[in-house]
Amino acid sequence: MSIDNENAVLNAVQYFFDSNMQIKKMMMDIAPESYSIVRHGYADRVFEFLKDAQFRFDRFTKELGFPQDTIDLLHAKLDKIKAHFYECESGDKDFQTFYRDYISKIEPELVMFLDDKYFGHKLDKPPVTDALSKADTINGLLHVFHHVVINSEQICEKLPFIASRPAKNEQRIVLRGKVVSDSLACEIFAKMPWDNIDCDETSIIGLSNPNSAFMMLRGVGHATTIKIEQDDGKYYVNYFIPKVCNVSLARKLDGANGIHEGSNNLPFMTGVFACNDRAELCDRLGRFIQAVPRDKDAEIIRS
Repeated sequence: MSIDNENAVLNAVQYFFDSNMQIKKMMMDIAPESYSIVRHGYADRVFEFLKDAQFRFDRFTKELGFPQDTIDLLHAKLDKIKAHFYECESGDKDFQTFYRDYISKIEPELVMFLDDKYFGHKLDKPPVTDALSKADTINGLLHVFHHVVINSEQICEKLPFIASRPAKNEQRIVLRGKVVSDSLACEIFAKMPWDNIDCDETSIIGLSNPNSAFMMLRGVGHATTIKIEQDDGKYYVNYFIPKVCNVSLARKLDGANGIHEGSNNLPFMTGVFACNDRAELCDRLGRFIQAVPRDKDAEIIRS
């Protein structure tokens, strides 16, 4: 990906996240369970959805500077999805099956591949085309780009710099993105007890939504990625730890899900926990980050 101007990067990332939410909303709106497939005009709604989704895919891949081979493969995937849609219009396939197999489903092997290969500050991430080749639905394609974008150190470091503060071990906590009044990103930056948290350089990213934030932490489970979003009044902390240094300690983490075997026999894990307000969030998030096993904890596994 090649994009240099800070404001251009910020606008491109913001458009991507807006499109991500809009495409998912449209997917729910055209679901056969929520819209009678015998009602006149359903095929027209699906056609408009596919047209709008392709426009958004085309725009954000171009603005984020994805290479031409990625865009070409994306177009091939979208053309295949549209071909199956036309079979529904002609009566050869039913819309419920089409919606499941080419709109909403996310292939389990795709999820595992992305979790293994694309999370965090990995230096050996494969080309995006490797992931796209495993995606056959609109939701799957969107899932690929979401993982790639939020875990791109290149994009992160090109977002506008807002402020920095020292952390433990003379490392920096860096706030990037867009300054929004009373934003969650600013509150995490200002109010968490960074002086007592053992981590390398950490990036906190805020965009136009004041109730969401992204974090990329070096030296914490190698390079832990955290996404925080508000839903129904609560803050949900989704995290990915690309290198589980100590399995027994990791299983005790707040909201821990399963631990999976990744490439090179390195286990990784995901998790999510919910907080009622920002004060609780800052407290639990700080304790969670400090509890993530570090490289120094790996000796416990070998003993």
